Amino acid sequence: MRTTNSLRLCDFFASIRLFILLRRTRDLNKLQAAIDNSENSCRSGAIQLFNPDHFYYINEPLTKEELLQVMVGNLVTDHYAPDTFLASIMERENLGQTNLNNMLAIPHPMSLMALESVIPVAVIPDGIDWGDGHSVKFVFLLSITKQDYENTDYFYDLLLELMDQTEKQEQILNNPSFNHFMAVIENLTVVS
Repeated sequence: MRTTNSLRLCDFFASIRLFILLRRTRDLNKLQAAIDNSENSCRSGAIQLFNPDHFYYINEPLTKEELLQVMVGNLVTDHYAPDTFLASIMERENLGQTNLNNMLAIPHPMSLMALESVIPVAVIPDGIDWGDGHSVKFVFLLSITKQDYENTDYFYDLLLELMDQTEKQEQILNNPSFNHFMAVIENLTVVS
């Protein structure tokens, strides 16, 4: 009789351990789903910053200043940025070049002054002189509001991933359309 009670007690504790394990697994699954959802939300938010109306394929010689005038002029016209946006960007450029390497530049104003967040992109297969002997082929103009600034980490992760993937860069340079650019960007694997 005592052995039977001990076995029942062991079965009872085993059942409790199993229940706790299943509960933890379910909680871990919920936690993983929440993390995945958060990452998808960040990814979606970053991707939405790109706009076909602010995508530029440059196949003619331009200076950095001319390119920035065109890109910023359209931002001002479309009410994404104030009239002082270009002056602020040029002030920042005078402090130091905003190219990250010989492939990519991220010009931005001195402060967060955008009226609405958007990241215009210029793809320049032949490159553009960004100063100090550096030529870049991608320009990501940061036009971010104060409210959206804290949500831009994923965008920076995308840029870092693009910097490391020369084959992805070449894919965009060989087919510099907005839809192809987005397809490449959306398929980058970002490790945060």
